[in-house]
Amino acid sequence: MPETSLSTVELQILFGPAALEQGWQGFTEGRVWVTETLGDGGLRGQVRSEEGECFEVQVRLQRARDRLFVQTCCNCTAGKNCAHAAALLWQLVDGGCSDSSPPDDAAMTQWLGDIEQLTQGMSAAGLSDIVYLLLLGEHGVQPHVRVAHRQKNGATDAYDPADVLRDDLDVRLDGADRSILYELAELGYRPQHGLEMDGLLGAALLERLAATGRCWLQDMTGSPLRLAPQRALAIDWALSAASGCFQVSLQSEPRCTQVLNFAPPWFIDASSSQCGPLESSIPRVLSEELLCAPPASPANVGAVMNRLRTCSRSDDFGHLT
Repeated sequence: MPETSLSTVELQILFGPAALEQGWQGFTEGRVWVTETLGDGGLRGQVRSEEGECFEVQVRLQRARDRLFVQTCCNCTAGKNCAHAAALLWQLVDGGCSDSSPPDDAAMTQWLGDIEQLTQGMSAAGLSDIVYLLLLGEHGVQPHVRVAHRQKNGATDAYDPADVLRDDLDVRLDGADRSILYELAELGYRPQHGLEMDGLLGAALLERLAATGRCWLQDMTGSPLRLAPQRALAIDWALSAASGCFQVSLQSEPRCTQVLNFAPPWFIDASSSQCGPLESSIPRVLSEELLCAPPASPANVGAVMNRLRTCSRSDDFGHLT
């Protein structure tokens, strides 16, 4: 090593925070090699990036009249005073670092240990133990949401949103959970039945549930629901073989598993675990009423469709199937 050494403060003066941090990471991860010690107080070396690309770096240091002069050169796009030069110069801090640990900081070491312990066994869904189940009903039955507590062994049991007020340390919650659970409790959630979702509230609530990344359809098999771009609303008048009459049927383009009678309507696509709003020129105030339409006889269905187009000023009232 050259006789000239650096202090951490001097290194901080020479490099910006980003380059200094990236250089320290490369140095502590063993991606820095000194290939030559220069006689004029410098080093030549190689630094490998996280992607595996190698860069040739050269640094020269000289002290004169209590001032430090440093020149750096690298074949990366930055050219000088880059993260690769900082990585090489970390070799000279206080005469060379003998270990890969930052300056001792007992409080920080303790804090990092607590974080590591807390995140052991974490799933991709994050720190929260709360999961949500969207239960779909048959035609004319509104969907329900139920809340469950996911235990360490993977099993689940029912969770009452009102328990969020107890601040149970055995159940990990994040900020989104607390907001959702408070709202469910205020809306009259019952653990044995869950909460019925409809209208504007249903659409807003499902958007928040899906955004947690922990909302499943029916049960916890497969992937959790994720938000998808809106689809076009398709309105069909399907002929019922049982009654011989036409009934309104909402669908999406492309087709989905089920349309939820929200305002606006939402689609559920079980095959792709996606959900999202449906777009239509029909006024939102009418969208909730579509699935409540009574059957129309074959003789009257054409007149019904025309009247709906006239009063809504929309041509989206579908076709006969």
